[in-house]
Amino acid sequence: MTDRKQINIKIKSDKAEKWQRHIEDNPQYSSMTDLIRQSVEKEIAGGNQPTSPSEEASGKEIAEMKDMMKRSQQQLTKLKHTVSDLEEEMQGRGPPEKHIRSEIFAALPDKDVNKPQNPKEIADKIGGPVDQEMVSETLRSMSKDMGVVKQRIGNDAVLYEKEVK
Repeated sequence: MTDRKQINIKIKSDKAEKWQRHIEDNPQYSSMTDLIRQSVEKEIAGGNQPTSPSEEASGKEIAEMKDMMKRSQQQLTKLKHTVSDLEEEMQGRGPPEKHIRSEIFAALPDKDVNKPQNPKEIADKIGGPVDQEMVSETLRSMSKDMGVVKQRIGNDAVLYEKEVK
């Protein structure tokens, strides 16, 4: 004869399905009986006691986990500051002058091939962070500094083209 006692409980079918899904998702339970046994023992022990010795964490392990979390938090904070600094730097300045000049030069029509264009047409061709005012200022500067950027006056607008040799 065994000194075990069988206890039967009745629950609604939707609750039984929920418990069964929990068993399938958690390999520490081998059956419905195992889930119920461990849950009852845990409740009797005060609700926060681990159900098996493998679930217990030593003081040393807890301290190591706290240190690891602290280091992770410090790294995350440092990363946030770096991203914030980069965003501020990017907002404070546009594309480098050399890059703008090369983009504008590439967009200029060739003399004797296409008709000259105004700064708005060139800015539209380039797109991005370059606007008409920036293109206009850069073209004025380029026409003074470079012999290949030519400025022409036509139909109430200043037009530009590049002279290729």
